[in-house]
Amino acid sequence: MKQRPILITGASGLLGGALATEYESMQVPIAALFGKADGDLRDPRIVEDIFARHRPSAVVHCAALTDVDRCETNAEEAWLVNVEISRQLAACAEVARARFAYISTDSVFDGSRGGWKEEDTPRPLNAYARSKLEGEKAVLRECPDALILRTNIYGWNRHARSRPKPSLAEWILERLDAGLEVPGFTDVRFSPILANHLAAPILELLREGHSGLLHMAGSWSGSKYEFATRVAETFGFDASEILPAKLAGAKLRAPRPLDTSLDVGKVCRTLGARLPGLDDGLRRFRVLRASRELVHV
Repeated sequence: MKQRPILITGASGLLGGALATEYESMQVPIAALFGKADGDLRDPRIVEDIFARHRPSAVVHCAALTDVDRCETNAEEAWLVNVEISRQLAACAEVARARFAYISTDSVFDGSRGGWKEEDTPRPLNAYARSKLEGEKAVLRECPDALILRTNIYGWNRHARSRPKPSLAEWILERLDAGLEVPGFTDVRFSPILANHLAAPILELLREGHSGLLHMAGSWSGSKYEFATRVAETFGFDASEILPAKLAGAKLRAPRPLDTSLDVGKVCRTLGARLPGLDDGLRRFRVLRASRELVHV
């Protein structure tokens, strides 16, 4: 009998593309949705048709509106994409008896401290984070056994020409390659993980039937200034090109939390293994740049 695929939404984005790449190399059958060309997920009939056509064993829902400032001025669009589409996909997964993983964000916290655990109360500061938190709730209402995975990722956008914006690490390298200085926030802390390093843990969680809320980020946490410095050093640039900066000086439209570092103890205990740290991620990040895994289409 043919093995049922894992349905990946948002495969043209950073995480969806990384998962598709990794699962293809692992010979895991997938059905990847790259955007409206594969059907408008805002239409419930199209979503139902996708499930009928692919009959997935599981869904990893990566598609989202992630531009924080755009969400702030387009809250209705953010709600439609991050809540309503997620709800519809989860409802179809429940009917199809397919496992469901919803990719959420560390931004659901207000940043008043770090080391956030799953039992801590979210207090989102902006429209993007509010929509992602409501997406979590909508998914669990429709599919009570769903996985909710909060994370913060970096990596290479597989489909570089269609990317809405570069990831943080890509943006750092683009500026360094162009000989430009890079501002790095010393007062913003996070715990990023290479997108590709999420593939195997997500697959294991789905196959083992785990459910509920898990924080799945890197084992390293630090400031964005430290992160940018480490990226520069990994690629042979002078770390002095990274300039200390403060978030307030960026004059961004939407408010941002200062510390969204996550405690990943629960997921590590669940998996029986640690999640990769920054050194592991940046080494792989550098290899990906020069390898055939980085595909531009």
